[in-house]
Amino acid sequence: MNKQPHQAIDDQALLDRYLRTGDKTWLGYLLDRYSPLLYGISMKYLGDSQAAEDAVSQVFLQVLSLADLQGIRDFRAWLMVVMKNYCLKWLRDHKKTWETLTLDHEELRDPDPSPGMAPYMLDGEEAPAPEELLAILEGLPAVQATCLRLFYLEKRSYMDIVRRTDYDFRTVKSAIQNGRRNLKIRWQKNREGKT
Repeated sequence: MNKQPHQAIDDQALLDRYLRTGDKTWLGYLLDRYSPLLYGISMKYLGDSQAAEDAVSQVFLQVLSLADLQGIRDFRAWLMVVMKNYCLKWLRDHKKTWETLTLDHEELRDPDPSPGMAPYMLDGEEAPAPEELLAILEGLPAVQATCLRLFYLEKRSYMDIVRRTDYDFRTVKSAIQNGRRNLKIRWQKNREGKT
């Protein structure tokens, strides 16, 4: 397999050729070289493949539109900082906070996925009929009902719910925990009312 000629040229030489000629093809080669690295960084921060791909594209456009790249001596390190800064801005713009990024990994991991809500709310008791469960769910606050539906019935992760609803991570986590407790309380009251 033949290598492209530019692959043998080091970063600084590609950058120098771009600076000397103004031909963005050289800069494009350089950006393309680091696209897997940029994608990895954006996945680390954003946790979503589509958002990560978009972030890489946006950083490419941002770098290609810069008028002055003269002072850059370590293009790879500089580009990593640009990517990180883009991701942090994206997180701020999407109502996510540093708390989301610094939570313990155990806290970020979703509870064991189950076939539905019953194992979490019943502690081994008989499960309600699906229509009864949905009726109880309708009586919960909207945030709790939405998060429980997405988490248990649609099998969405916490972070997927954050992206789909624009609620922040702590709101989603709290809504699922409180909603599960409220659901169990209401279901038990319904059972007591029937006996």
